[in-house]
Amino acid sequence: DDLVIGKAVPHHDALLVSSATELRDLLRDRIGEVLAEIPSLEPGDLLGVINDEERSRESLRDALSTRLMEVFRVHRGRAAFGLLYELNRPHLLQQVAGRLRRYQSRSDPNDVLQEVFFNVYRYPHRFDCTREDAFRVWSAMIVRNTVLKQLRKGNRGGRREVPFEDLSDQPETQAKGPLSGAIEMESQAECARVYV
Repeated sequence: DDLVIGKAVPHHDALLVSSATELRDLLRDRIGEVLAEIPSLEPGDLLGVINDEERSRESLRDALSTRLMEVFRVHRGRAAFGLLYELNRPHLLQQVAGRLRRYQSRSDPNDVLQEVFFNVYRYPHRFDCTREDAFRVWSAMIVRNTVLKQLRKGNRGGRREVPFEDLSDQPETQAKGPLSGAIEMESQAECARVYV
């Protein structure tokens, strides 16, 4: 795929405006880009979130990010992914940097963040938009897994203690379970018997 995060979104700091009104105006313009790219989209889905004046910045980011991710999942629109990146880059960079500091890793948070967004781009079919904060929760899980993967990659020879709550719920692909050990022992015994 031709995703280059640094070039896909040239003005990612533009969404760090001071007032909520300025942010909403800027988002309306950016939503126009998404709608121009995917004419079949219903404008009310995205604009309804922005026009809700009662929402806080965080609530606005959560709801709009979830809807943008769903648009990206269904239509693979570059403008939707670009805006998703702009909305969430500062927040996710803080999460990545915090986790790296927690494990005393010297990895560059921006490199890990790029890997996080690559995973978001690569696995949209795993996204479930049933909750308004779904993207925040899903991306936090991706941050956790990406940081842990980075730690394993950079820590080949030694051991590092990882808190229980940060352990992945996915089984290690390289780890051997008791069943594979038993199968291997039986295979060796059968090979020795057949050889004789």
